[in-house]
Amino acid sequence: MMHPKHVKLWKIQQQNMHIEIARADNIIVAAPHNNSAQPRSIPPLCNRVAQDQALMLGFIAENSLPLSVTSGIIKLAQELAKDPKALAELSMDRTSASYKLTHGVKKTILDEVLEEIRSVPFSLNVDEATSKTNKRVLGVLVSYWSEKHERMVVQHLAALELISVTAESLFSALDGLFERMNLPWDNLVSILMDSCAVMRGSKNGLEKKIRDRRAPHLLDIDGDSCHHLHNASKKLCCPFERWVESLLSDLHTDHKWSADMKDGLREICSIFGIRFSRPECYIPHRWLSVLDVSLETLRMWDALVMFYYAFLSNEDKCTYKDIVSAILQKREVQETGRARIKELWKELGNRSKNFTNEGKMRKVRICKKSKDPKVHKLHDEQEKLVREFLSCFIKPEELINSKGRNLSGPKMKLLDLTSTEAHLAAPFVGSEASSLLDQLGREHPVVKAFKTKVIQAYTSCAGDLQTKLPLDSPTLRTLSCLDPDARGSHHILPHLQKLPNMFPAVKLNELERAGFQHEIHRYASDMTLPQMTEEARVDLWWNIVRKTQRYPALCKLALSVLCPFHGPQVDSAFSVMSNILQAKAANLSVETYESYQVVTYNLAGVGHEGVGHSALLQEDKGESC
Repeated sequence: MMHPKHVKLWKIQQQNMHIEIARADNIIVAAPHNNSAQPRSIPPLCNRVAQDQALMLGFIAENSLPLSVTSGIIKLAQELAKDPKALAELSMDRTSASYKLTHGVKKTILDEVLEEIRSVPFSLNVDEATSKTNKRVLGVLVSYWSEKHERMVVQHLAALELISVTAESLFSALDGLFERMNLPWDNLVSILMDSCAVMRGSKNGLEKKIRDRRAPHLLDIDGDSCHHLHNASKKLCCPFERWVESLLSDLHTDHKWSADMKDGLREICSIFGIRFSRPECYIPHRWLSVLDVSLETLRMWDALVMFYYAFLSNEDKCTYKDIVSAILQKREVQETGRARIKELWKELGNRSKNFTNEGKMRKVRICKKSKDPKVHKLHDEQEKLVREFLSCFIKPEELINSKGRNLSGPKMKLLDLTSTEAHLAAPFVGSEASSLLDQLGREHPVVKAFKTKVIQAYTSCAGDLQTKLPLDSPTLRTLSCLDPDARGSHHILPHLQKLPNMFPAVKLNELERAGFQHEIHRYASDMTLPQMTEEARVDLWWNIVRKTQRYPALCKLALSVLCPFHGPQVDSAFSVMSNILQAKAANLSVETYESYQVVTYNLAGVGHEGVGHSALLQEDKGESC
């Protein structure tokens, strides 16, 4: 009920009625203009809001939408309600929505993107994937400096459907794309792709064909580091005979098909106060998938140990009894909880008699097993990664530069990883593993075998890192000198001097070329420029420097050459492709998927949400409705 002093007379016109609040009893009423009929009551505002909420949730439930879209739908409704006349005339079915998305919104966005990249240097990120409908799709992203938005932006340029995937077919698809979009090959700075033979083969790969036929100036930025590190991590795990991977697979299989197993684990999680989730299945080709599933498994580790204790032999139960007791004490399980766990052990033990042979073997195996530009950071981060990894098993004196050993650059010297003299007597294995090894003793055969596998894993992975990562790349070393924190050192001058010739796609006029050498010398010692914070974007920092007009040529180069991709961002676009191209909706074409991605990347690139984005709401200045 409203306070009397806040009660006002409201009069609005709506459907030939006027709504007013009577001063006497503060009841909202609606009546005809002639006041001939009895007024009818209107629900209070709080009731109307609750009704709208129920309507919203009903729509979400009916269409099986995720609850995370609730706030977005509300914002959309509020935005549409600002123009009730247009909202009343709004109508769109599935066919018209697809047409307007593809030939309206996507075309408008793509036309703006193409207008910009035809006159500025740009880089591409390309990769191929297969949809659920068995369509082979080549995704193409473009990165460039946008004068309109004053930042480096990443846009989805195209999704091309392929019949076959060969270096020649990929080249023809890209060549046709450049011709249709009227894009100059001279503006292309670099292309990031994975390191497979089709993409980066030294004789007949896609990159080689582009460099030979269309863009001889194309920078060699190597394959993406994510693929290199993923392959190196596999080398690290290989000597351990897939212990972790097979454990994760068995846990997933055990609880996927058996409701009883899943219910038993859920009850133990409830007793321990651990949030239950069914053991996940890792995806071998997805980066860090094993790590993600392992972390989730470790979160439930105490419950899993307690659960599988029921399937141990009597001899093994004596071995692990102290571990189980320690877990119960750590989790502060009361007597009723302990009694229930013992009952579960008995129930699970009885059920094990009906397990298949594969199920029994699986129990035995389980129980026996213990979008900011960053390319300027890529070289330094890769060198840091290799150095920190080598420090886990290589003696420190072997890694110090004062002994004439460089881990990167043109004078890079590869370490002899097989030399036992360079190995630490006790390589890093983690505190918990070290504690277990100390309990067994150095001379125990299990300890010796484990340390042998550790050294094999370290040397195999380190060898892959040293040879696969582009630690000697002159391009990445030069780009690292554009890091604002590199100022104050004379070492950056030789690299900065190479910028105009290394990036011919950036056109400098005669005046800019004449003043470039003086600019880089002044810049190297200019500590009056703003400091670069951890959260700041390097492209925005260089834009601030550009506005000072002190280093016009250097800023022009910096804002253009920071466009190369530093990670395979196109892979994230493929992660949603299966949601759009589905077997049950075969009439959805690759063009529709492309439209989704063009709009999504455009909104993300300019830092807006779909609701209220002015670029999508611009009126056609040349025509009227």
